[in-house]
Order: sequence, then structure tokens, then C-alpha cells
Amino acid sequence: GVCPIYFKGGCLFQGDCSRSQVIAYYSDLPGTPAAVIQCQVGKGRAILSGVHPELEIPEQDHLRKDFLKYLIYN
Repeated sequence: GVCPIYFKGGCLFQGDCSRSQVIAYYSDLPGTPAAVIQCQVGKGRAILSGVHPELEIPEQDHLRKDFLKYLIYN
């Protein structure tokens, strides 16, 4: 699905992402580059994000919370 989320010139992930899992893409940028990726680090995982799910935008707050739950519990 599509989840509108805040992005203001943040990073994107290009190149070989085969050792990581792409969680989200920028659907409105050319080539739909990766916006959020995760990878294994030892016994844990790292999540790298070019978007800002920590910012609260009142009309999108339910989407932000669903996105953060997905990142934490999957």
C-alpha cells in the first residue's frame, strides 16, 4: 500500500540492496528508490530511514503509527 509520510530532501538508498530488505520505496521519485531498509547486525537488526516517521502530522498520525508498528514488530 501507499503511506504518505514526511520527506524533505532526506536520503535514499541506491545500488545493490541484496543484503538488506527494502521496507519502503519512494513511489513519487524516478526509479522508485528505497526509502527505508533493514539489515541483520549480529543478533539484531538495523533500520535505516530516509523519511521521518517521528514527525507528527495530525491528519496522517494514524498512518505514522501503523508504519512505526510495522517497523518494530516485523
